[in-house]
Amino acid sequence: MQDILRSKFVFLSRNILIIFIAFSFQFCFSQCIIPVVPSATVTSQPSCIVGTGTVNITGLTINDWTIIVMPGGTTLNGNTNSLSVPNLLPGTYTFTYSDTNTCVGSCTATISPVPANPSIPIITSIQQPTCANQTGTINFSGLPSSGAWAIAASPGSLILNGTGTTGIFTGLLPATSYSFSVISLLTGCQSASTAVTSINALPPGPSTPFLGLTTQPTCLVNTGSVPLSGLPAVGSWAITATPASGAPIVLNGTGTNVIFTGLPLGNFIFTVALTPGGCSSSPTNQAFINPVTTPAAPIIGPVVQPTCALSTGSVSLSGLPAGNWTINGSPGSMTLSSTGSTALFNGLTAGITYTFTVTNYQICTSLPSANVVLVAVPNTPPAPVANVIQPTCAVISNSLTVLFPTGINYSYSINGIVYQDPAVFSNLPSGNYSITVIDSSTLCTSI
Repeated sequence: MQDILRSKFVFLSRNILIIFIAFSFQFCFSQCIIPVVPSATVTSQPSCIVGTGTVNITGLTINDWTIIVMPGGTTLNGNTNSLSVPNLLPGTYTFTYSDTNTCVGSCTATISPVPANPSIPIITSIQQPTCANQTGTINFSGLPSSGAWAIAASPGSLILNGTGTTGIFTGLLPATSYSFSVISLLTGCQSASTAVTSINALPPGPSTPFLGLTTQPTCLVNTGSVPLSGLPAVGSWAITATPASGAPIVLNGTGTNVIFTGLPLGNFIFTVALTPGGCSSSPTNQAFINPVTTPAAPIIGPVVQPTCALSTGSVSLSGLPAGNWTINGSPGSMTLSSTGSTALFNGLTAGITYTFTVTNYQICTSLPSANVVLVAVPNTPPAPVANVIQPTCAVISNSLTVLFPTGINYSYSINGIVYQDPAVFSNLPSGNYSITVIDSSTLCTSI
């Protein structure tokens, strides 16, 4: 009897189990029709700049779902086809998915450890500055073998970029102490700094040359020259004339003195260095090479014509150039040298037409001035003729009458000093007299 009851129980149990399993399959088929297969992709790994990673989960349904992140047990909810999970520390994560249709799934992703800092770069050699190459150079080894890197120099902002395990850092300034670190551009990680390395100061150069008096360009020689002294007494040297703009000019030579010729218009400073490869001196003061200018023609002012009192004429000139100048009168070889903007040119011959040019200190000559016409010396009056009335017993005084020349312009004198208009001199004491005649229009006097 017990065996029969046991058999029935087993039969019923099997039927109930079959019914339960069938019911379960029926439920899953009706609610989770399409299986959910989520996948996890690491979209960013940790770096030395950002110490966490990010995982992107795809293959989700739009039904309300829940994702549990392990380890940690963080619960995420949403209804999108994908999900980005940021700020994950290094490690392996399991993402367990379930939704309102009881669909389930899981996926895993591994966040890599934060990369290690590069090793301190190794300084293998140093090339100190020289006068020929005025910056220092350092050779490095032990640089990151993977990806690009950058070596940073401190102080300053000098950077060397490259790849491979060795590098050459150039352009280091003299008399500066540097330390160096390397940054992996692949991970953003930076090494510790090297020990401080000193770049030596440049060796001293010669003494600064002394400038002499500049010779300016002229209309005959259109370049200037500057004498220099105090140059190195031993060895060859090179003097560099550096203009405010344009290319420098170099003069090579020996000895303690030289004249630097052929300098064009501009301002120059000069340095000297021993050759080959010597350091340069400090620069001199500026030397100015001035432009050449042609003066304007002199301006004619008042003209004083010749007279019987002064048989030569003169002319006032203005508009003369600054500095020393020489005025030339033509025709002839008359010259006047002086300074200032005005001048009086004397001694001009009567009856000649003159022009004038001026030559400035740069030996540049102007165009001729306007004409200056000098009249002839006026004619002198003819020798006078006089009638003398001697005293008589009736008229006891002497008198003298000028008979020739006569006219309104003439005045007469018996002493050559005082002139009178009447031609008669009365009441003269006994004696000898010389008579002269002056023409008041020309101031000329007779013999």
